[in-house]
Amino acid sequence: NETDKLAALATTHKIPITPHGKTLTADQVPNGVDIILTAHAYCFVEKQARDKARLGAVGYHPSLLPKYKGKTAVKDAFENGDKVVGGSLYQLDDGWDTGQVLAQRSISVDDNDTLTTLWQEKLAPIGVDLFREYLTRLF
Repeated sequence: NETDKLAALATTHKIPITPHGKTLTADQVPNGVDIILTAHAYCFVEKQARDKARLGAVGYHPSLLPKYKGKTAVKDAFENGDKVVGGSLYQLDDGWDTGQVLAQRSISVDDNDTLTTLWQEKLAPIGVDLFREYLTRLF
């Protein structure tokens, strides 16, 4: 998808992207993978798949975890009138959006924000930044 900023960043840096279904299994993870990254993914990454990556698996979720888990996180925060929202980088585990939080960043919701602007202009870029900072520290 040409609007996927994380995929664009990965492509720029020649990092392969592996599309998958609702579950990522170990046999779908190529040998020699350093890390699995997911961004607001509706996919469960099995423990055997996480273990196959040398540095494990990290996800970005567009909420200040543990608040607003799940795929409707942005919509839920917006509809509840939250004035401060944000994103979380977390270690994937056997739950949904339940792993150890590694980093978070918050932003203000403006009166003129819509669900689309909140996600595309604010929360998605936070995810890219958090991944970039995390990967820079690792490598």
